Amino acid sequence: MKNRCKHEIIADILKLCNKKEATVTEIVKECSLAGIQAKYFLSLLTENGLLIRTKLKHSRAITHRTTEKGKEYLKKLEQLTSILPS
Repeated sequence: MKNRCKHEIIADILKLCNKKEATVTEIVKECSLAGIQAKYFLSLLTENGLLIRTKLKHSRAITHRTTEKGKEYLKKLEQLTSILPS
């Protein structure tokens, strides 16, 4: 796998959490991140309102899902990447 820039990693996380509410473990596996990377990006995205954390009832699990602000970020990022060559 090639090295990804910060925006590509953020996009991968937001896309996954837009499809389904994802746990840290799912994000680590499906986005090919180390645990420390996942925690950094999840904190960054949550603090900036792009993700929301939810504690599941009757469980210790915490899930993440993309907010409307996160969806807007994804849309704008896709517009930019379609303009600029890779």
